[in-house]
Amino acid sequence: MDSIINTLTSNPIFLIIFVILVIVIIFALIKRLFKLLIPLLILIGLYAGYLYITGQKIPTTKEDIIKYGKEKIEVIKDKGEKILKDNVKKQIDKKLK
Repeated sequence: MDSIINTLTSNPIFLIIFVILVIVIIFALIKRLFKLLIPLLILIGLYAGYLYITGQKIPTTKEDIIKYGKEKIEVIKDKGEKILKDNVKKQIDKKLK
């Protein structure tokens, strides 16, 4: 590791190439992060708009967001269990007939 650092610091051409390479890598990473960030921000904006239009309270603190998420997960879980039970019951009734 020390030999690489010594080579970079003693030879300006290697140092310039290394700096350009680091800048290109950082630029590529930032570009990818923005590609991920833009759709996420759009989705958050659409969700906030949906909550505003439907008159629901927009969660503002982290605790509110977690509580709201847990409530929605429970509702979805309950609906899923009901649908699953209904389908199982229908399949059993179908097999028994």
